[in-house]
Amino acid sequence: MNKRMIQYGFVVLMLAFVLTGCGQKNNDIKVYENTEEVSVRHEETSMTAIITSMDMENNQMHFVSVLDGTDITLQYHGGVRVSDTKGTDIGIDSVVCGNVVDIVYYADTEKLVSIAKNAKVKTYTQVKKFLYRQDQHTASCNGISYKVSDYAQVFDGNQVLSLVDVNTEDEVTLSVWNGNLVSVVITKGHGYVRLLNQGTYVGGFVEIGKDVIVPVTTDMLVAVGEGDYTLRINKNGYFGEKSIRVTKDRELNVDISDIAIPSGTVTFAVTPEDAGEVIKVDGEIIANRTYTGLYGDHELSITAEGYDSFRGSFKITDTMKNLHVTLQQETTEESTEETTEATTQEAQTTTSGQTTQTTEATQNPQTTSATTQSGQTTESAEQGNKITIKKPEGVGVYFDGDYVGIAPVSIKKTAGTHTITLYKAGYLIKSYTIQAEDDGKDDEYSYADLISVLD
Repeated sequence: MNKRMIQYGFVVLMLAFVLTGCGQKNNDIKVYENTEEVSVRHEETSMTAIITSMDMENNQMHFVSVLDGTDITLQYHGGVRVSDTKGTDIGIDSVVCGNVVDIVYYADTEKLVSIAKNAKVKTYTQVKKFLYRQDQHTASCNGISYKVSDYAQVFDGNQVLSLVDVNTEDEVTLSVWNGNLVSVVITKGHGYVRLLNQGTYVGGFVEIGKDVIVPVTTDMLVAVGEGDYTLRINKNGYFGEKSIRVTKDRELNVDISDIAIPSGTVTFAVTPEDAGEVIKVDGEIIANRTYTGLYGDHELSITAEGYDSFRGSFKITDTMKNLHVTLQQETTEESTEETTEATTQEAQTTTSGQTTQTTEATQNPQTTSATTQSGQTTESAEQGNKITIKKPEGVGVYFDGDYVGIAPVSIKKTAGTHTITLYKAGYLIKSYTIQAEDDGKDDEYSYADLISVLD
C-alpha cells in the first residue's frame, strides 16, 4: 500500500469523526461495502398500542394499535428505554400484557427504541361485576357504561381471551382510552362451588361472600370469585355455615350433610276435639294430627265446617312438641269485617317429656303467592319468551346455578343479568354472563366447545 492511499484513508476517518461530533443523529449508521462509504438512515415510527404478548426469551413483543387495530411484532433489546407516565425510567418487568403504551420503533428493522406508559389512559383496578353487552358492544360496571373499542383486548395473565369470557365474579383492571374501553385484564379469576347432600335446604338460600346469594336446588353449580369465604346456608329460619376456599378454574364440592337441618315432630291438639278439621302444613294435608318436618318456620292452616278457618305459622325448634289450637265458631258477615287476631299456645316438650317455654303463633288471614326455587312468581312454562342454549351440544347447562338440562335446552326468559355455566365430566367448566331484556323476543346462544382435561 503506497503512501497516497494511507493518507486518503486517514482523511476519510477524520471526516467521519467530525460529522459524528457535529450532531449527526445516532440512527444514521455508516457501513462500508467494497471500501465505498454507504449511509443508512432508520426512520422512527410511533404508535399508541396495547401490549398483547411479551416473549422475553426470544426478545419479541407484540402490539395492537388502539387507533386502527394494526398489529406488529418488534424486537426488544437492552437498549430500549422503558418509562412510566411521568417519563421516569422503569424496568421492562413493570409493563404487562394489557398495558396501553406509546412505542417508538424503527419500521425497517422492526426494532424497538422506547416504551412509555400512556399518560392519557384511565385505569380502573379491582373492578367487580363487569358485564359485557355483546348486542350493544358496551361494557358496564359500578353503574358506568363504556363503549367498547373494536380493537379491545382481554387478558388472563399472558392468555388472550374474548370479552364474553369475562365472568361477573372475576376481578378485573380496565383501561379506557379516549372514552373507549381498550383493555381488560383479569386479576382474580373464578372457580365453581357444588353443594352435596343439601336436600334439607332445598328451597332455601346459600350465601357465599357478599356477592353470591342464590337459591338452593337439588343440583346446583355456582360461579364464585377465587378466595376464602364463609358459606352460609339457610331455610325457614334455620342456618349453618362452613369455611371454604375457591380456587381459580376448579370445582369445589361442599358436603352439607354435617350441617343438615334436623327434624322434629309436632302433635296438634285441636279444640273442639270433634271438629272434623283438615290440617295443612306448608300446603300439604297431614293425618292423625301429627307432622314431622325440618327445624324452622312452617305455614299452618286448619279448616272445619261451622268454624272460622285458622291460618298462621309455627316453628319447630325441638325434636318433639305439642301445639294447641282452639277453633272459633263461624262468625256472621258483620263480624268478619273486623280484624281479629287469634293466638295459640304451644306447650313444647322434649323427648324426656319435660315442658319447655311456651310460645305464640299469630293467625294471619293473608296468603303468600307461590314462588319458584329462584324466588320468582310461578307462571305457566308456556308463557313468555325463552332463552335457548344451542351449543356445545351434549353438555350440562346450569342457569344461575340451577341445573336446567342438556344442551340444546330452553328456559323461560326473565329480564336481568344471568350466568350460564356449561359442565361435562372430563372437561373444563365454562361460564358466561348474559343480559336478558324484556323485549318480547326469544334469545339463542351458542358457545365454543369445552376444553378436555384428559388430553
